[in-house]
Amino acid sequence: MEIQNYDEITTLLHKSSLGNPASESELIRLIYQDLKHIAINRLRSESENCTLSVTALVHEAFLRLSTLKNLTWQSRRHYFGAAAEAMRRILIDRARYHLCESREGDNNRIQLEEGLLLEDIRPKELLDLDDALFDLGRYDSELAEIVKLKYFAGLSLNDIAELFEVSSRTIDRRWQTARAWLLSEIQNK
Repeated sequence: MEIQNYDEITTLLHKSSLGNPASESELIRLIYQDLKHIAINRLRSESENCTLSVTALVHEAFLRLSTLKNLTWQSRRHYFGAAAEAMRRILIDRARYHLCESREGDNNRIQLEEGLLLEDIRPKELLDLDDALFDLGRYDSELAEIVKLKYFAGLSLNDIAELFEVSSRTIDRRWQTARAWLLSEIQNK
């Protein structure tokens, strides 16, 4: 996925934060496809039994973001990070719900494959990842943000580097550090 219209999105984010409804409508039009790509990437790693659609995930994320009325968007990175976080929380909430429903308590552990894009991830595994990600955020918030953008938003390392305004090599090193840290945390649970 490649985020388009960088300057226009940034301008509209600032205007939208000031309460300009026309800017908000235009912003939604511009980023809707980007958010759909993020949702597609997220749902691709969910089990085949997942009943949440791409459109439903995007709309739920929009609803969650729209409740943040007193928030001023600082940048595209800030907005897409918030969108990734909203989608992550939606999926975590669903995983918790399904875990409670099925009382699934097996001790299977998540395997961190390259890119963290996992097929048929179970609710318990997603919750283990979420717990480790929370701990990573307390250790290094930027590493946690990179994981959220890569795993939950499905952005490429190049896209993340663009959002962070650093080189792709820097993001790749940070990604490798985050992966190793998460793998260690999850295996030690």
